[in-house]
Amino acid sequence: MAARALALLLPLVLAILSLSPAPALGGCPLACRCSFAMLQCLEPNRITSIPPLVPLESENVTEIYIENQEDLENITEVDMAYYRELRNLTVTSCKLRFIAHNAFQNNLKLQYVNLASNYLERISWRVFHFLPLLNLVLRDNPLLCSCDLFWLQQWQNDDRGDLDTQMLSCSSDYEDLPLNSLVFDNCSLPEVTIMSSQYKTQEGGNLTFQCVVTGSPTPTVRWRTDELSSPFVTEETKWGSTLKLLLHLTNVSSKDNLHNLTCEAENQAGPKEGMVQLDIEFPAKIIFLRDAVQQHNWCFPFAVDGNPEPRFTWLYNGAHFKQNLYAYMQFIPDSDDGSEKHGCLFLNKPTHINNGNYSLIVENTLGRDEATAVGKFMDNPFDPFDPEGLIPGPTVRPNMQVTETPESRVLVVSVAVGLAVFACVFLLAAVFVINKCGQQSKFGIHRSSVLGTEDELAVSLRFMNFGTSPPSSDEDSGLSSFVENPQYFCGIIKDKDMCVQHIKRQDIVLKWELGEGAFGKVYLAECAHLSPDSDKMLVAIKF
Repeated sequence: MAARALALLLPLVLAILSLSPAPALGGCPLACRCSFAMLQCLEPNRITSIPPLVPLESENVTEIYIENQEDLENITEVDMAYYRELRNLTVTSCKLRFIAHNAFQNNLKLQYVNLASNYLERISWRVFHFLPLLNLVLRDNPLLCSCDLFWLQQWQNDDRGDLDTQMLSCSSDYEDLPLNSLVFDNCSLPEVTIMSSQYKTQEGGNLTFQCVVTGSPTPTVRWRTDELSSPFVTEETKWGSTLKLLLHLTNVSSKDNLHNLTCEAENQAGPKEGMVQLDIEFPAKIIFLRDAVQQHNWCFPFAVDGNPEPRFTWLYNGAHFKQNLYAYMQFIPDSDDGSEKHGCLFLNKPTHINNGNYSLIVENTLGRDEATAVGKFMDNPFDPFDPEGLIPGPTVRPNMQVTETPESRVLVVSVAVGLAVFACVFLLAAVFVINKCGQQSKFGIHRSSVLGTEDELAVSLRFMNFGTSPPSSDEDSGLSSFVENPQYFCGIIKDKDMCVQHIKRQDIVLKWELGEGAFGKVYLAECAHLSPDSDKMLVAIKF
């Protein structure tokens, strides 16, 4: 009988299963198309929610596009849980009516959301306030004018999410009103004020803070105490529309120093918060100081805390350690709350000479602390008894006092005078020698001497003949073998026929040497009978 009933139910079960789309290979529904980074569902009325893929595939999806799905009415946290890399979401022309407050809490990279042409009437600020949205599209939704839209008006006025270009409106008493000019009755953001009788105490003391909140509708309020190390109790009182939430801290811990204590309030219009920083005084203390570890430079890691801020002193083998360019302390920035400081004592390329104990001393007005770490950078490469392995210290020289006596002063003056006399005599002798030698040339030729007779020299000196006749054959008998260049020795310049004439040797008297070059020496000489206008002329002679 049971087997017959099962046989009758089997076709019915198969028919029901055939109505819902079965997932294809890889988890993608048959009604959708899936690629490596995109999920598209375009076939009408085939899905009732955003389809979840297997986790490995969901983590790669950056865009989801869904349209024309009349049975898609809700978006919940479960639907979006695995799409952690999602950046673009489009759900349009569906019958979407509700979005859970925490629907996108796992989609922190979401930047573009398009929910146009749906059936959304209310959208809470909690849905989107923590997302880095660049575009939020909400046009063509039947929004109802209520305090739930106060945040949307604020976004629109602040040009956030590109909402100012969409001309959003809401319905009130069957009338559409522009959202940007809507006045909300009994709807305002909470106002948060924190008060205390004292804001500073020492470790082990007590502190009380009062968070006063007003707003409409009446907000909810709480102290954010998740990271507090000190014992605490809270107490809430209400007076009219004003809420007061007291926070009593007892036996406060130094771990809470500089902790940002936050009071949070929220209502339908949105959230608001107030903050105060704890100021707890306690003695300076070293949390840890570790032995040197090799990084880019050798580092002694340490962590120190204290309020007021402590002073730092380093010792090397018990003596004061002076920091410099190659050995210095540096703090490591820390974004967490609190006064705890982390850092390193860095040593750049230390050797066996730098081996030893390094001590850190911290102190403030309430106390001090000290710790020691060992630095062993390399073994001594020398024999401990080898003098080369020992680094000599600075040599101590005795103070030598020099006493000046009259005898030493006379001796110094005598030496100075003697040197001056010697220098003067030497200079006079040098001037005399130069003057005597300057009367002759380098080759012993006297300036005023005649170079020789005409028969001893067959070289002629040339000068222009200003209208005179060419030299006679008697005067130039010694130059019969000399061949003249007509273009050089004769020419017409300024309507005068000028030719080179030959000068007699005895008519030339050398004066002195003018200079010496690569092609010989040049002398200043006096030449007679060179020009009919004057008896003697100064000429230059080159040998």
